[in-house]
Amino acid sequence: MAVQVDPNGTPTGCEVVRSSGHAVLDEATCRTVVRRVRFDPARDRQGRAVSGICRPINVRWQLPPESKPGE
Repeated sequence: MAVQVDPNGTPTGCEVVRSSGHAVLDEATCRTVVRRVRFDPARDRQGRAVSGICRPINVRWQLPPESKPGE
C-alpha cells in the first residue's frame, strides 16, 4: 500500500498497490493505517516538514495462536 502523509505525520489517504486478494481485508487495512498509524513527516532540503507518500508499506495480519479449552 501507499500512504499519503501530511506535514504533521498524519495519514491523509491510502491506496492498495498489491491486493491481499480480499477486498474487505485491503479496505480494513487502509482504514486502520489512516486511523491509527503516525509517521515522521518527509522533510525538504531546508529540513521543513512536508507532505509525502510512504510506499511500499507491507502489512502482515496474523491470527493469534488458538488457546486450549480452560486457558
